[in-house]
Amino acid sequence: SLHPAQVWSNKLLRRCFQIQCLKRGIPCNWLTDIPPSHPDFIDIHFLVLLVGPPADDELAFDPDVAMTPELSARWTAAVASEYQGFVAPAPGTRRDFAWAVGQHVEIFL
Repeated sequence: SLHPAQVWSNKLLRRCFQIQCLKRGIPCNWLTDIPPSHPDFIDIHFLVLLVGPPADDELAFDPDVAMTPELSARWTAAVASEYQGFVAPAPGTRRDFAWAVGQHVEIFL
């Protein structure tokens, strides 16, 4: 049995716990447009755990907004720093990027 502090201090255990929460429909972020019923709930919320929200002053993720080169570079660097070998997907939407992260991270969990 682990103490909550042990889970929080171990990145792998923390990520596994966060994913289990997401799989149960428990949000780990405050995103006004991505409720548990959203088809990409897990991938998008997990991405935001890794990279933070698209903008500091917004609570919406806006999944169908096109990725900018700047945002793609920032998010790719953040994901790759934790999950080696991650390569940004072809230009697309924020939803597409979240899906690519979800597919890559499944290998590690």
